[in-house]
Order: sequence, then structure tokens, then C-alpha cells
Amino acid sequence: MNQAFNIAVVGATSLIGQTIIELLEQMTFPVGQLFALGDDSQSGQDISFHGDEVEITSAETFDWTSAHFAFFVDSRTSSERYLAAATDAGCVVIDGTGYCNDNPNIPLVIPEVNDYALADFRQYNVVASPSPGAIQLMLALKPLYENFGVTRVNVTSFEAVSSEGNDGLQEMATQTAKLLNARPVTTDHFDQQIAFNTLSQIGEVVENGYTTRELEVINDCQRLLGDFNTAITVQSVVVPVFYGTGQAVNAELMQPALAEQVADVLRVAPGIKVYGADAAQITPVSTASGNDYVHISRLRDDVSHPQAVNFWSLCDGVRKGSATNCIQIAQSIIQNYY
Repeated sequence: MNQAFNIAVVGATSLIGQTIIELLEQMTFPVGQLFALGDDSQSGQDISFHGDEVEITSAETFDWTSAHFAFFVDSRTSSERYLAAATDAGCVVIDGTGYCNDNPNIPLVIPEVNDYALADFRQYNVVASPSPGAIQLMLALKPLYENFGVTRVNVTSFEAVSSEGNDGLQEMATQTAKLLNARPVTTDHFDQQIAFNTLSQIGEVVENGYTTRELEVINDCQRLLGDFNTAITVQSVVVPVFYGTGQAVNAELMQPALAEQVADVLRVAPGIKVYGADAAQITPVSTASGNDYVHISRLRDDVSHPQAVNFWSLCDGVRKGSATNCIQIAQSIIQNYY
């Protein structure tokens, strides 16, 4: 297909929006015209795309019939405000804000995991991209689920400050500079100092003690598996790293399997890189940042459980966990269903 597609990015100045625009330049995505959308305060600013200056315009007054696809990556509020207008105009919305994730009528899709779910995208003209933590976990979990069965998953997620967007990046950079110059720090985005620190809470704490971020990962993963009986628990922690999320995963399997058998399954799974015991230590900074893989290392048998394995997983949550997945959804629609 040689058709070019007009693309709107709602939240063009957000960290994920900026990353989507950069990736659209780098990929062979058939962009006809790019529309950079924001709120009224951002209107008139410019961004660069393929060497041209693209003016940011207001999503409030945008003519949605001008775009074939729209990436919504600003906020749940903006998705709530503009989604109906976009879909009613025939524009296909890929929502990366989480606003649509709990709607059972809207496909929740990771192309490497459940690309088939895109067949129904025209019912509402919306596809939801899962939370970054769920994308990272599911690329590893789905092959285990299909080959061995999974009864329970326990995850501790160490999230970079980029998971909180530009505000998170700026706050850690500012605090770090002040502390290195023996100056007191102030907090704005985070509740406590994040530079040289760890924070055990991301998102609002709800009645059961979990945070909204943790429940997003649990709910998204169970929905993607199509199995709400698989027990999943998550603890999310913010760490003073700019990009890259680490997940310490313990998976209890239905069938006995040695770690090496699990490694063999993951080595052939899409989007996964598996590192052996003799590999150099992988880290968010040196390994995950700036690429589209989920990196798996320290895969080992659980000495406390006869049918469980442990592993360390790394992913760039802004790129693969958000921007790339949104673009891959659009690419799959164009290739298979448009």
C-alpha cells in the first residue's frame, strides 16, 4: 500500500508525544501530514518534523476529518474531552493515556501479544495502548502463559522518573544539581525528594492500599491474558534514573519447567532479548534506554518454589512502553485491517 496517512498527535509537547514524533521521522511510517495538537496555551509554538516547522494548534478547534490516525498521549482529561469528536469524524484514535483501558468494548493491544484484537477496531474507531508496565511484563509473561501456564506473578517495578513525563525529568535534574552544589532542594511534582532517593509510591493510593499505577498494570495484564484468575501483584517504586524501568519478576507456573526451558521459550518470543549468566550486567541506563526491546537477565529457578522462576526485566517505558507500541498499533492496522 502506497497511501500516505495524516497523523495527529494530541500532546505533541509531552515526553511521549515528542518521542512519537521522533520515531515517526526515523521509521518508514507513511506520514502524509503531521498535526501537532496541544492546549490553547501551547498554540503557536513550533516543533520540527523532517526539517520543517510544524505549528502546534489547539485540539479544541481541530478539524478531525483532516487526520486518518490520532495518537492521544496527553492526559485522560484530554482523551475524555476530544475522543468522541475524533472518532465521530472517522479518525482512528490510539489512546495511550489509559482513559480507554477499562472499557471492554475497546481493544487493548500489544501487537506482539494480541494483534488479532485489532480486527474489531472499526467498531468504535479506538484502540487502547496498555500501561507501560503492562507492556513490559506481558512481552515476557504471555509466552510463559502459553507454554507452561501461569498461576501467580509477583512483580516489583523500579520506574525511572521519565514515567512521570517532562515534570519528573526536570525535577530530578534540578534537585540533583542543587544537591551537588550543597543547596537545599524543593519538591514540586513528587511528594518527596527523588534525587539520590527512592519513593515507594507512584500514583494515588486507593482503598485497598495499592496505587492507581499498580492496579493499571494488574488490570491490563489480566485483560490481555483474557484470564482474570491468574493472580498478579505489583509494587511500583520510583528510582533516581532518567530512562528505563526494571522489573523483578517471580512467576509461578502450572507445569514444572527449568529456567533453561523458560529461557528457550523467551529467546524466540518477539521483542525479547535474553542474556545468559555469563553476560555483562544489564542496567536501565546502559541496556534499555533508547531501544524497543524488553531485556531479560538473571533468569533462574526459584529455590523456594518447585514450579517458579525469577528474572530481571528492563525496558524503556517512554519509548517501547508507550510511543513505539502506539505506532506499532497503527502500523498493524494499516498492514492488516485498513
